[in-house]
Amino acid sequence: MVHYYDKTTLETRAFNDADDYTLCVERGYAPAPSSAFVLIPNPIEGDYQYDDTVGLWALRLVNIDEVRRDRDERLLQSDWSQNRDIVLENDSDWVAYRQALRDITTDYIPVSNPRWPTKPN
Repeated sequence: MVHYYDKTTLETRAFNDADDYTLCVERGYAPAPSSAFVLIPNPIEGDYQYDDTVGLWALRLVNIDEVRRDRDERLLQSDWSQNRDIVLENDSDWVAYRQALRDITTDYIPVSNPRWPTKPN
């Protein structure tokens, strides 16, 4: 599978392979690669939907507000780890985890399964 993300329409498209993508470009079903239509080097698993209008599978997109709500909930659930009354052996892991949660909207590609950081033990 070859996955592309369209920064203009906020769509992610999956193609069987590079030849399938090239054929879709030639037929006008997909834009040619540009700064707005980029290859996703490591596709993220997600919920695919079939687009009947062009006959392609595309990832279901998640609104950035949904990601922020989920992120805020994860931060709230880990607030206890930063209470200075508690000394944790892995305090630096919790600090890094919480920073990664804050940064998730910066590096986010709007697909159904964001790559959430791993919560420390």
